[in-house]
Amino acid sequence: LEICDLLNGIELNPEDRHVWLSPKLISLQAQKITVVLEERFPEEKGRFEKNLTAFLKEIEELDAKIRLRLDPIKERSFIVSHPAFGYFSQQYDLQQLSIEQEGKDPRPRHLEKMLEMAKKSKAALALALPQHNNKGAEIVAEELGIPIHLIDPYSAKFFETMLSLADLIANPKSEAP
Repeated sequence: LEICDLLNGIELNPEDRHVWLSPKLISLQAQKITVVLEERFPEEKGRFEKNLTAFLKEIEELDAKIRLRLDPIKERSFIVSHPAFGYFSQQYDLQQLSIEQEGKDPRPRHLEKMLEMAKKSKAALALALPQHNNKGAEIVAEELGIPIHLIDPYSAKFFETMLSLADLIANPKSEAP
């Protein structure tokens, strides 16, 4: 058994280990995995390199599609029940406002603070995650009169999820694709 720390060399955000939700960072992780596999199975090096090249091309295309969707938007903040999209937000110059704090459900004072931040930043969307308590995000979304959409950062359909996320941020009032 070989252990490869895929977080090594990545500047981590507090409370957020969802690095795969950044196309830039998932590319780095794929490269690290490929190096370990090539060392472990040198006879398969060509296949690993071919697969990595194809994957990196897909990620590059995904990044271009996300940028195409997000570059024109002006309001660049959104509410989220759990801080899963920090790395995605960093890569695309967005601001996620997390209802959950330090892994705990929000207290009334924190909800008030998030509500004020959301108003100031003109957040137009709230995201709920199926694995988390979404009550706080629902309350803030209702108070602001903004749509709330369910999105699963652990979905096996990575590319579709990433494009759906970009679409929802770019067009908050639309339905998830």
